[in-house]
Amino acid sequence: MKQSLFEDILKIAAAAAVIAAAFPDLSWAQTLKTSVDEVKTGMGNMPVVLSGLAYLAGGATMLHGAGLLKKHADNPTQNPLAQGLTRLGIGGVIAALPTAMGWIATSLKTEGATRTPFVPMTPIS
Repeated sequence: MKQSLFEDILKIAAAAAVIAAAFPDLSWAQTLKTSVDEVKTGMGNMPVVLSGLAYLAGGATMLHGAGLLKKHADNPTQNPLAQGLTRLGIGGVIAALPTAMGWIATSLKTEGATRTPFVPMTPIS
């Protein structure tokens, strides 16, 4: 199986070399720069998406912790208190990540740095 895998990789590499030699315009790095610039432009909203994911994950973890605390209140001998409190704490840490990362970025800001890695979500208008 290893031999056939190596042969397949060799065939694909040879085909790519033939295509690159036949169509040199497709393989110029100039188009690579435009592609990278497009990806950088498209990733401009990623801090907002990551902040939203952190808030959702933190909220879900805290809700699970609240459910575990309710189970503990209903039956304290079967369900330990530490599980619910731990989940609440971890959820709080996850939800606070965007704010903490923004604080770290502003406190370590070097000259010319204007953007923070995480942007807090604003209300939808």
